[in-house]
Amino acid sequence: MKLTGALKYIGLSKSSYLYESRPTSQKKRTYKLDPVLKDVLLNLNDRELTPGYRKLTKYLKEKRQGVWNKKWA
Repeated sequence: MKLTGALKYIGLSKSSYLYESRPTSQKKRTYKLDPVLKDVLLNLNDRELTPGYRKLTKYLKEKRQGVWNKKWA
């Protein structure tokens, strides 16, 4: 019996059967934060406590006029 026939018989897809998970170390990616950006974000005295990424993005684009993300350019 072929693999596809056996998998069909037990009701399992071929992709599920052949799936191999990645080691945990490859799933987590860490990126270094730009020191200037870190300083800007830590010194948001006039802003609310947790503004969220949309408000922070708007603030950085309007007030700081810096490009820290290639998608903003």
